[in-house]
Amino acid sequence: GELLQKFRLEQGKTRKEFASDVISPSYYCKIEKGSHRVSAEDLIELLKRNNIRLSDFFGMFDSQDLAKQLNLFHEMILAAHYNVDKDSLEKIPNLIEISLLPEEVKKEQILIARGYLEIDKSSTEPVNWKLREQLREKV
Repeated sequence: GELLQKFRLEQGKTRKEFASDVISPSYYCKIEKGSHRVSAEDLIELLKRNNIRLSDFFGMFDSQDLAKQLNLFHEMILAAHYNVDKDSLEKIPNLIEISLLPEEVKKEQILIARGYLEIDKSSTEPVNWKLREQLREKV
């Protein structure tokens, strides 16, 4: 929320202008204040509509903020999982890939995100045995 607010203020936009028609201005306000979370899908759309490159957004996290960035990814994964938001969950590995997390941490986080995708599959979708074996080895 703080980082979105920073970009919004740099652009001289109101919350309503920045939220565009992606999310309601009141919900966006709560995101900035930290009382609500933004989904991966909505975050990507907000950045896109406000001409903010994903790499610029995630590049704003410095080495001291890596824990915050990692926490953000965990929250996004869990929110997408619990809201059965497969579209958002599918986008999270790409966000992790362009983040400033160390490579080994990226691999681990991508594996976790893909694990949640595997868990959320319907009974008619094929099982990804390779992914399940990777998860089993990691655990």
